Amino acid sequence: MTIPVLFISGGPTTGALWEPLSKKYRLAFADPGAARVATESGIENVMSLAQFADADVQENASNEATRLAANVVNNMPEIRARFCDMPGVGTVKELSAELDRWWAGYIHHHLREEVTRLAALENLTKTHSPVGTVVHEDVTPSARSIVGFFRARGLPTVHVPHAPCHLLDDAGPDIHRETRAEFIAASGPYMADWYRRQDFRGLMEITGAPQWDDLYTMYLPDKAEARQALAIVNERVIAYGTTWSQTTALRGGFEDEENAALQAALKLAQEWKAVLLITMHPNENPANQEVYAQALRDAGLPGLVTRQHFHLILRAADLYVKLSPSNGCLVSAIMGTPSVYMRTAGFDYAHELPFRCEIDGLPEMAKLAVESNGDPRWQDFIGYYNAAHPDGGAAERITEFVGRVVC
Repeated sequence: MTIPVLFISGGPTTGALWEPLSKKYRLAFADPGAARVATESGIENVMSLAQFADADVQENASNEATRLAANVVNNMPEIRARFCDMPGVGTVKELSAELDRWWAGYIHHHLREEVTRLAALENLTKTHSPVGTVVHEDVTPSARSIVGFFRARGLPTVHVPHAPCHLLDDAGPDIHRETRAEFIAASGPYMADWYRRQDFRGLMEITGAPQWDDLYTMYLPDKAEARQALAIVNERVIAYGTTWSQTTALRGGFEDEENAALQAALKLAQEWKAVLLITMHPNENPANQEVYAQALRDAGLPGLVTRQHFHLILRAADLYVKLSPSNGCLVSAIMGTPSVYMRTAGFDYAHELPFRCEIDGLPEMAKLAVESNGDPRWQDFIGYYNAAHPDGGAAERITEFVGRVVC
């Protein structure tokens, strides 16, 4: 019996789905790195889309991308006018004032990727006839081209959002409000309600968030063990999560706001005589590590800067501090550590927790957050965003959901 082929976007947020899905499907990955990791993990019947991008595909993609980019160059006056009239964009000088210098090259880079991906998908379908696709986001050009490709062929498209979106209803137009996929596996009641308010008309099921399943099954050290592992002897420990600036959210204060939030966290640690553990966003520029390390030295604070060991750091901390309503606050709550975030324009948690404030209000809210440790409202908060709480098992529920909507 031939095993049906399921196309999957890949990336770490879908990792929990690979093993259960592989019991029914042969997995074809858009991300070659994910295909390699899946194979190294012992998952059989794995393919990478890259193996279908032969020399002819590469050459044709280069030529087609060049032709399309030429159209962009020829229409730059109209593009510039439309770009600068978009809500919020005209105020971002770095993007609008220098548009002629970077836009065509940026478009050419992405067009080549998209043309290559679509041509490779054509090759894949000629020999393997995939039965549908699962994507972990529905925002970037790559994910949307995948969804569009399968929908154009009448094949099921399942969106397993990598995280809840905390965009406010009155925050104006936003790419996250637009969904291409037919089916959504929602992490919790909040996410399901949010997509309904965005007028999603497909089938949606509340399954829990698979990327957090491990938090309910892995060994987690208690606070004393975590601090011993990190060689921390101080009584007070603050974790501060940095932010990844994205062009999908053209709002807020950008670098000025990020710098002000960092300074607020440094000042709080000084006032509390605390160790400050700075955790970098995984998508952030690695060069920023030294920037944060220098900020610690300038502030005369003990601490560290790291891109790893997030769960260990959260277990060691008395408080997690963030700029914007990060999903890290949810992970922190699962770890048993209260959190507070400094607001940025257009975003907020819909639940009464976590604690939140403007940047200059951090000291007061941080104190209240620490005092809330053990409050049962934190468990309500987690369940609202992750229906798999407190036992996990979202990956199995999503696998069952995929099996019902995909042949």
